[in-house]
Amino acid sequence: MASRRDFLSQPAPENYIAGIGRGATGFTTRSDLGPAREGPSEDQIKEAVAKRAAQLGIGGDGQKGDDKDDDKGGDDDRFKDPDNEVGLFAGGLYDKDDEEADRIWQEVDDKMGRRRQKQREARELAEKEEYERNNPKISQQFADLKRALGTVTDDEWASLPEVGDLTGKSKRARAALRQRQYAVPDSVLAAARDASELGTTVTTISLRPHTGMAQ
Repeated sequence: MASRRDFLSQPAPENYIAGIGRGATGFTTRSDLGPAREGPSEDQIKEAVAKRAAQLGIGGDGQKGDDKDDDKGGDDDRFKDPDNEVGLFAGGLYDKDDEEADRIWQEVDDKMGRRRQKQREARELAEKEEYERNNPKISQQFADLKRALGTVTDDEWASLPEVGDLTGKSKRARAALRQRQYAVPDSVLAAARDASELGTTVTTISLRPHTGMAQ
């Protein structure tokens, strides 16, 4: 009997893929490829930037030599957005002319605000009157009737009928009418009795004797 080969301790053949006979496919992981190639270091980047700046004749911070001293300490980001005026005149001096200009503009703004407020109040008042005219209140609808009640005398007030539940009264009357019972006349009972009886009569017929003998 041949001995069994110890294949588990033997190295796998070249390009061997486990399970390929049953349709399995291989895959590659990061550990199979090894570590990725490292990029340039920070010192190498600075050196390349300085070399390129020297070729273009500008400083390492992206500014030319003539403009570097003029714009030193400035913030270039504030000029990128035209709508951003924060710090635009922060370096200027605030003198009496600026103060007078601000006061004049403030007075103009206040005057325009008061004018707009008056126009808004007049428009809102007109809209309110129009709405109340088209949709009067209940008290306004019965105002003329209230004024007419002032002419009613005490006798007329006393002669007013008492308020009752007319709806319930009519409902009870209809219910009583449906439940009302009547006595049946004797003639109806006698007719019903006679209709269910069976009558028998006897008719008298005269019979003569008949003989069939020849004379």
